[in-house]
Amino acid sequence: MLHWVRYGKTNEEIAALEQMKLCTVKKCLERMFVKLGVENRTAAASFSQSRPALERGD
Repeated sequence: MLHWVRYGKTNEEIAALEQMKLCTVKKCLERMFVKLGVENRTAAASFSQSRPALERGD
């Protein structure tokens, strides 16, 4: 899901692409931001660029 954030997709677009409910996407991203230690999508995208293995799920 982080790769969609990196490419600038909205929560609504991610939900459609991943065939998930919008509330599920929001909650997943909130939890992801906490685990990554970031406060917003921009910081998460920047973090993922510096760690490409995250996009593969490694």
